[in-house]
Amino acid sequence: MLKIIGALLVAVAFFWASHQICRDYRSHITIWRAFYDSLLLMRSEIIYMQTPLPEVMRYLGEKGPPQLQEVFAQAKCRMEEDCTAEFGEIWKQTVAKADVFIGFTEEETEFIEAAGNYLGQADSQIAKERLLFCLKETEKQITGQEKKIAEKQKVARALSALAAGLVILVFI
Repeated sequence: MLKIIGALLVAVAFFWASHQICRDYRSHITIWRAFYDSLLLMRSEIIYMQTPLPEVMRYLGEKGPPQLQEVFAQAKCRMEEDCTAEFGEIWKQTVAKADVFIGFTEEETEFIEAAGNYLGQADSQIAKERLLFCLKETEKQITGQEKKIAEKQKVARALSALAAGLVILVFI
C-alpha cells in the first residue's frame, strides 16, 4: 500500500513539474503580447497625439500592460537622469537590467532592445513607418513563439506522463 501511495505522490510531482514548465512558457508569450500592446499604445501616443517620449514612458509606466510597467517607469527615470543620451541607448540598458526578460533568448532580447531605436524620431512619418515595422515583426515573433511553446508544452507533458508511468511500474 505504501508503494502505491509513494508512486502516486511521485507521479503527482511529475505532473506538477510539467504544469510549472508549461506556465513558464505561457508567461513568455504573455510578455510578448504585453510588449505588442505597449507598441500599439506608443504608436497612438507618439504619432497621432504627438505626445513627447518622456510622457509616453510615464503613461506606460502607470497605465501600460502590468508586466512591463516597471520597465517603462525605469526608462522614464533614466531619461530624466541622463537628458543627453539617446533613447535607444537608454532603452537598451533598461531592457538589459529588467527581470521580466529573463529567460528570453539573446535574439529576442536584441529585438526588444532594437525597438528603442524606432522611437523618438523627430519626423512622425519615419516614426510611424518604423513603429509599424516593429509591430509587424512583433506579431511574427508572437506567432513563432506560440508554435514553439505549444511544441515544448506537448513534450513537457509527454515526458511527465512517461516518467510518472515508469515510476508507477517500478514501484508497483
